[in-house]
Amino acid sequence: MVSRKDRFRHYLNPLHLYCRLVSVGINRKTARSLSQWYEKTIYCHTMLG
Repeated sequence: MVSRKDRFRHYLNPLHLYCRLVSVGINRKTARSLSQWYEKTIYCHTMLG
């Protein structure tokens, strides 16, 4: 059974965010920029800190 923490870790992962953005129609370059920004400013402080 997958724990709630693991589910959140998956959904908040920058790669998952990138894939979701591309799947809703945002071009790859913009999605990459947004997911990199997210990883540097938000993800590193919430999941790693």
